[in-house]
Amino acid sequence: MAKTNENLHLVRIDSVQVKGTSGLFGRATLMVYGILPSPAYELFTIETTIQKDEIVLKPLAKHDPEKIVIQITVPFQEKIKVKGLKRKMTYQIKVQGQESTVVEKFKL
Repeated sequence: MAKTNENLHLVRIDSVQVKGTSGLFGRATLMVYGILPSPAYELFTIETTIQKDEIVLKPLAKHDPEKIVIQITVPFQEKIKVKGLKRKMTYQIKVQGQESTVVEKFKL
């Protein structure tokens, strides 16, 4: 697991689904599904950046080293609203987590 600072870690995203788009307003709603390594982790944020035709998601979780927990993965889901998209453009969603992949494509 990659560390970004003392307590923030990149975590795994399993899938991303486009739940809705609005070309008129340049928005998309995404559902992000992933896994936290243990109950000692809590999803902090999913940083979202737009780079030309890519929407890049960077999932970060806080780790509490003081927590005593069983070693079991914890699923999470998070709704993301992406703004500032251009009409009639095809976007691909990339994940910068434990694995970097294109997980979805959609046209606005």
